[in-house]
Amino acid sequence: MAKEIIINVEPTEKRVAVMTNGVLEEYYFERSENLRITGNIYRARVVKVMPGIQAAFVNTGLRKNGFLHVSDITGEGAPIEALAGEELDEIKPAAPRRHKGHRLIEDLVKQDEDLLVQVVKESIGTKGPRLSTNISLPGRYLVLLPTTPRLGISRRVTDRAARDSLRQLAETLPVPSGMGLIMRTYAQERTKREVTRDLQALITLWEEIQARYKAAKKPTVLHNETELLTRVVRDALAEEVDRIVIDSRSDYRELRSFVSASGATGIKVELHTARTPIFEAYGIDAEIEKACRRRIWLKCGGSIVIERTEAMATIDVNTGRHVGQRPGPGQHADAEDTILTTNLEAAVEVARQLKLRNMGGLIVIDFIDMRSRTNQRKIYSTLLAALKDDKARTTVLPISKLGLVEMTRERDKESLGEEHFGECPYCRGTGRIKQVGTVSLEVQRALRKLVALGSAGEYKVCAHPDVIDRLRNEDAPGVDKLLKRSNLIVEFLPITDYHLEEWHCYPTQAGDLEEELQQMRPPRE
Repeated sequence: MAKEIIINVEPTEKRVAVMTNGVLEEYYFERSENLRITGNIYRARVVKVMPGIQAAFVNTGLRKNGFLHVSDITGEGAPIEALAGEELDEIKPAAPRRHKGHRLIEDLVKQDEDLLVQVVKESIGTKGPRLSTNISLPGRYLVLLPTTPRLGISRRVTDRAARDSLRQLAETLPVPSGMGLIMRTYAQERTKREVTRDLQALITLWEEIQARYKAAKKPTVLHNETELLTRVVRDALAEEVDRIVIDSRSDYRELRSFVSASGATGIKVELHTARTPIFEAYGIDAEIEKACRRRIWLKCGGSIVIERTEAMATIDVNTGRHVGQRPGPGQHADAEDTILTTNLEAAVEVARQLKLRNMGGLIVIDFIDMRSRTNQRKIYSTLLAALKDDKARTTVLPISKLGLVEMTRERDKESLGEEHFGECPYCRGTGRIKQVGTVSLEVQRALRKLVALGSAGEYKVCAHPDVIDRLRNEDAPGVDKLLKRSNLIVEFLPITDYHLEEWHCYPTQAGDLEEELQQMRPPRE
């Protein structure tokens, strides 16, 4: 399985694409005005303790206050592998708690108290970053847990002999009392001296962070997690990446030095010098564009439709243009085979799109109904296999009687769509606007109301040109009939900068028309 990382560096943005056998599997980007803060460590101050939700709002010096839940203090929230960014089997679990029952937030932190916290989840929407007092410092070969006395090995190390070797190495490392560590995948190829050197560097970093904490007088950042390129390459060392291609000469030299210093001889670092932009040359731009669409077409001709709502994401699978293969002589077409082919391809594509789009929360997948329970199990196992390499934790329930798969996927930042797109100012994020005929009817109802109230005199109706055109032409017979029975004289005025749904009806007064429009035009909510 060929795995490569393609990197595009621009003045204000860095983009990273992870490809497997030429297929885009993961996509990351970082802009200069919106740098990632997950992993950053801050001196923070408790702004408000909320016993009702067992959490505290904490000032870290960022624009939004952070959110600190009681479970992110006691360590009962996310498991330690999520905290450290690695799935692990524990060699030495934390000592059992002495106190039975749950600790309360009001017993653990007080208002205006200073804390040392780490960002574990980016700000999403209106929510501030999620924080934890359980710190983790990732290195090349291990992750130091300076506040959590646990030892573990990454589950990505599958060879039993390698696991035993790492277990023995971990137990002999000079880990200070009260601290813990996780042996990363790449540690299995390193000597004890190299791993010990990595451990000592992380301990020194932790001591520097503590010194900065004591010296700081107000909420401020104490440690920035490494920038995007270093982060991605550091993780790539443990994922058997064959090649890294980058289009920046200066960053190319830095990456070569980083990879060389790590001892990773199997990774080729190449500089892209062709005139064709690197993401276009590898077909990545087109894949990113597809990942922002609502409908994704499958190779078989079927499609999946992805919709995001406030509470969940829904994914609908359709056969689309896929009608199956023509049966041979004496054979009958089987719709179940057509449906199975579409569902199998959709299961793989759904897993890929979830990673690409970084979709999180509750997700419901509506596969095409199948009669065979065996086929349903095939779809379920295919989806699980496709999600196996997903770095985000997922929980997937079996296909229900209604043919639905319910699952959850964690995320630590906004989705691709949320980061690339803002709310449409025209439809206000609904994706829909009223039809011209609907707005025309609203105007006509307003005129009927004036007639019913016995109003008389001259009135002006200001609306979008398409609505005025409808009132003057298609709906003119009804409007003329209404006005003939009344004492109203109505002038219809098209206003080009009106929203399609915006209109206003008011009595004519002496004065400049433009001035009247400015005074009478209602603001759109």
